[in-house]
Amino acid sequence: MRVALLAALLAFAPVPVTALSCTPHSVQAAFAQADEAKESYAIVQGQLDFDLSQVVDKWGKNNPNPETLVIEAQLTGHSLSARGFVRPYAKSVELVLECFGPWCGQATPRKPVLAFVELGAERDVIRTNPCGGYLFEQPSQKMLRAVKGCFAGKVCTPPR
Repeated sequence: MRVALLAALLAFAPVPVTALSCTPHSVQAAFAQADEAKESYAIVQGQLDFDLSQVVDKWGKNNPNPETLVIEAQLTGHSLSARGFVRPYAKSVELVLECFGPWCGQATPRKPVLAFVELGAERDVIRTNPCGGYLFEQPSQKMLRAVKGCFAGKVCTPPR
């Protein structure tokens, strides 16, 4: 609901005088959101691959009002279990790059990622937006340790 309200407010605000203001996003915050959601998630460390031209073709170079983009991607890596990132994961996923006004989530093909993957009946989904979402590129060892701790039931408080 808050996201829809923010998107609606941004849509009616003049672009030059508005700025997107997001709360700091972290793997701990993403974990808490996924844990509270009705959907089920897998946490995957790996590599996301997709055709970047799909993004360029849809959004162009100077598109002041891009729409949310859904593209097919391949996620290959290992999902998190009680023993760490050990379960092989290799699936076609829907990559959802959500937009809030002129700002959109970003993804880069063939880079290391940490993804919170929504497990679907038809296809798994990764969502990201300009304020974070469920995709973290180039995850640091600190981020990986934090999400492992969250998964193990340790204190999982987002940094301030």
